[in-house]
Amino acid sequence: MLILVESIIDELSAPFKDPREYRTPTKLNISNESLFYMLIDETEKTFKKGVIINATVSKVFDNMVLCRLDNGLDATIQKNDLEKTDDKLQRII
Repeated sequence: MLILVESIIDELSAPFKDPREYRTPTKLNISNESLFYMLIDETEKTFKKGVIINATVSKVFDNMVLCRLDNGLDATIQKNDLEKTDDKLQRII
């Protein structure tokens, strides 16, 4: 009965307080780059600058193109980046 009375007093003194105790988060010693590769489920060898990957264009705007990569990531290609690779895109198409 005493536990119930203490619980009622706690509830009335702080009506919306969460009575659970939370664990303090532990800090991981992971670099941002390692975390990125873990999140996209790729490795540094399969997803790095200069590697040709397939993408499906989903929307075309005046200043950008939205694509979906084969690994499921969404990508945005800006207009100024398209102008740099325009000759490469024409050769592929």
